[in-house]
Amino acid sequence: MISSARQLSPPQQNNAGPYAMNHKLFAVLLLLAVLFESTPASAETRIALVIGNGRYAAAPLTNPVNDAALIRDTLKGAGFTVRHVENADRGAMVRSIQALGRDLASGGRYSVGLFYFSGHGVQSDGRNYLLPIGGQIDTEADLLPEAVDADWVLKQMEQAGNPLNIVILDACRNNTLAVASKSATKGLARMVAPVGSVVAFATDSGTVAYDGKGRNSPYAAALAKFMAEPGLELKAVLDQVALRVYGETRDQTVPQIPVQLYKLTPPFYFRPGTPVQTAGLNPVVPPVTSSLPPPPTPAPAPFVSHTKDCEDCPEMVRIPGGAFRMGDLSVIGWDREKPVHEVPIRAFWAGKYEVTFAEWDACEAAGGCKTRPSDSGWGRGNRPVINVSWDDAKAYVQWLSGMTGKAYRLLTEAEWEYVARAGTSTEYSWGNTASHEYANYGNDKCCEGLATGRDQWVNTSPVGSFPANAWGLHDVHGNVWEWTEDCWHDSYRGAPTDGSAWTEAGGGNCARRVLRGGSWNNSPDLQRAAFRFRSSASGASNYQGFRLARTD
Repeated sequence: MISSARQLSPPQQNNAGPYAMNHKLFAVLLLLAVLFESTPASAETRIALVIGNGRYAAAPLTNPVNDAALIRDTLKGAGFTVRHVENADRGAMVRSIQALGRDLASGGRYSVGLFYFSGHGVQSDGRNYLLPIGGQIDTEADLLPEAVDADWVLKQMEQAGNPLNIVILDACRNNTLAVASKSATKGLARMVAPVGSVVAFATDSGTVAYDGKGRNSPYAAALAKFMAEPGLELKAVLDQVALRVYGETRDQTVPQIPVQLYKLTPPFYFRPGTPVQTAGLNPVVPPVTSSLPPPPTPAPAPFVSHTKDCEDCPEMVRIPGGAFRMGDLSVIGWDREKPVHEVPIRAFWAGKYEVTFAEWDACEAAGGCKTRPSDSGWGRGNRPVINVSWDDAKAYVQWLSGMTGKAYRLLTEAEWEYVARAGTSTEYSWGNTASHEYANYGNDKCCEGLATGRDQWVNTSPVGSFPANAWGLHDVHGNVWEWTEDCWHDSYRGAPTDGSAWTEAGGGNCARRVLRGGSWNNSPDLQRAAFRFRSSASGASNYQGFRLARTD
């Protein structure tokens, strides 16, 4: 629920003079203050409009009506009063959106609004349009009178002056409607939402999502699932939705995480309560994966040496120079992991563990790190720091380098795979079979944590809880995704051949940076040494952390 972020602090005790407060009077005033502070939560009104359009004459869609019904029922279960519209023409869409604005205005100053649209959408000149049923749209000029401008939806909601409005556009499906225009393109464009509004998309800007083969689209099904789970704040819901859709569509769809979420205070919960899987240490449960014995522990190589440049500095391991084949060495990999190419690597130092909360907190205490990332209730100390963006990781690197005089940095993507393989050519540094004896990862089906065998943690595990690889590094597979220096590229075509970071060259997207290693809630195939993932450089999640490198 939305509630006031302020907390009461009892006044300084003063027992002298005419200003001394009677204890009974203070108790009464304290009670009144508590009642006042709780008013926002108790007065919160949740109001939603859900629209599902699928009966398009030129390009019908199967699932929007089903998706809208699913989201309607889920929101009702979360305490929303829901208007539900199916296969609406423009007039019906406009009237229902205007009614949503009026409902929010009459719902009180603490009302929460939500708008969900499932159907076709198109962008033109950077503006997003939601397509009604029955519109005659032949050219770009037809969009304004025949479609609904998504920015206008936001304005209708904003005028109520309520603290939070959520707009969810499951409208990025491949637009096969003919629109004769040079600027009208597939997918939707990013939207700049005002303070107090959050806009979420079913996929990233300029790309398309899919209607799905089942009764519901992957996005709507995941959204309904995580909205219904207690104790997940809005950001956590959308994070989990993105991971599940990503896993189930094999990277065909990557939902966009709204940057507005990182400024949302206080947090919003669809269903308040205790999260189902947030205990730091969970009881060991019988294994549900392969009954095969774990592979043998690789013996540490004799060249491994360690160093710490200060008491609060991460421990570093010396990595030998060499060359390796980078990319998918099997036949099961994805296009993003190809083509396989040989890369030479110069000797350097790499973090023995992922950077921990204790190490991050030292940076914060010294003024070098300006953010205090949440531990999601799982504990700080020697757990890997989470909820940090690539930008945050770079701030830590800058502080540590300045404080020690050493050249700290993030690993390049090539360096990361080099140390993850540790001289092997198998899927994992211990062999070709995933094992909870050697890594903290999730269920075979994306995206839930799992505790089994040595892996006692549904969420993050303390660093060093699993055996090191042959080069002395822990948790390169699983626990948290690790930021690297590189910008995202869709394949290795044109990649550097010297192990350096791949940035602007070759059409890279530097707004997104490469993540490696998988995390506590990902399936085994995402933990492979060759697997690559990406995320917004400004985004932060409870499955993202980082590991350091240091140059001599």
